[in-house]
Amino acid sequence: SAAYKGLYRVLFFSITAVLILLAILTFLCAALSKWLVRPVERAFAQQKQFISDASHELKTPLSVISANADVLADEIGENPYLSYIRSETNQMNHLVQDLLTLTRLESVNTESPEDFDLSCLVLQSALPFESTVFEAGKTLQLDVKDGISLSGYPDKIRQLVGILLDNAIKYSNTGGLISLNLYASRGNPVLEVYNTGRGITPEEQKNIFERFYRGDSCRCRNSGSYGLGLSIAHSITALHNARIIVESEPGEYVRFKVLF
Repeated sequence: SAAYKGLYRVLFFSITAVLILLAILTFLCAALSKWLVRPVERAFAQQKQFISDASHELKTPLSVISANADVLADEIGENPYLSYIRSETNQMNHLVQDLLTLTRLESVNTESPEDFDLSCLVLQSALPFESTVFEAGKTLQLDVKDGISLSGYPDKIRQLVGILLDNAIKYSNTGGLISLNLYASRGNPVLEVYNTGRGITPEEQKNIFERFYRGDSCRCRNSGSYGLGLSIAHSITALHNARIIVESEPGEYVRFKVLF
């Protein structure tokens, strides 16, 4: 009995010593990791600040170029060179706005979320796209269930719907189908945007939410896309503690699903 008691005592002190050492090691590892990551955090913060500053600085010259192109068009009439200037200026303006949007989404959000009618907002955001889809010779189907609400940021959700629908219009096939569905699953809102088309390969699905990623660079350039739309959509869903996933059958369809 004495021997057993001695062994149990040794076991107890051994386990206690190991737990204390593990706690000390964990503390040291956390402190060391924080110290090692600090330069990366500083570089990332400087990068975001640079993007924000550069975007703001670019807005003024782009506005001047655009205004001067309009004045020249009034004086000498339309010509192809002015059209090229306007086209490229508009694309650069879109790029600057997207960069500023990403910077704002990644900054500390001081706004307070509010409760709003998600069904009404999604429908209002989708209806203006009907004319665009019709002119493109495609079909838009809307299935928005009534009475679905959400606590969040209405302007950001409106932007999210616009990004997903714009993406679906750009990459759907000629005469293709585009659909938007909003419904509740287990009490949580689910937003789906579907389009027929070439689809997205499994390799592309790993990168489509990365900044400036474009699966088909030539086609994206012609459509005025810089690969920032889905990155912004991902940031908006993260802001709402939601998750965005993609389902696709290459050559058949693409479906983006936002799970709130």
